[in-house]
Amino acid sequence: MTQNFCEKLGLGTVNFGVDYGLTKSAGKVNSEEIKSILQLANERRVQFIDTASLYGNSEKMLGRFIPKKNSFKIVTKTLFWAGSEISTGFVQDVREAFFQSFSLLGVEKIYGLLMHRSADLLKPGGEMFLEALLHSENISGDQRDLLKCLDEFPKSYSLFF
Repeated sequence: MTQNFCEKLGLGTVNFGVDYGLTKSAGKVNSEEIKSILQLANERRVQFIDTASLYGNSEKMLGRFIPKKNSFKIVTKTLFWAGSEISTGFVQDVREAFFQSFSLLGVEKIYGLLMHRSADLLKPGGEMFLEALLHSENISGDQRDLLKCLDEFPKSYSLFF
């Protein structure tokens, strides 16, 4: 049986929400094009969708236009911190953005969560960032399993770098 090549592809969606990349000069992708892109990706069985809360209204557009019947695996990213030290306010913002992603995307499950800037874990307070994701009382079921898997790596192992 021949495997569909498109099953190995992912669709990046930053330009669904902000002026970025090849379309930067023309602006972000319009609603009709987003709908067409997602329909074609679904028909061709593209599996992965890459997004982030930092991508403007990309998650909202995905939630609006992803076909009801699909097999997309959605991967989103955490916020990143420009400061030299991770603050408790930033950690709370990351958690809120993570949960808002579910709502905006209109999904109950997210396939993966990437650290947008892994170097944030090395900053003072970085352990607080990771702990907040791993041990939140507000995370349940699949969300907890997704985040808990990070805790299964030995602390001395550099998972993100």
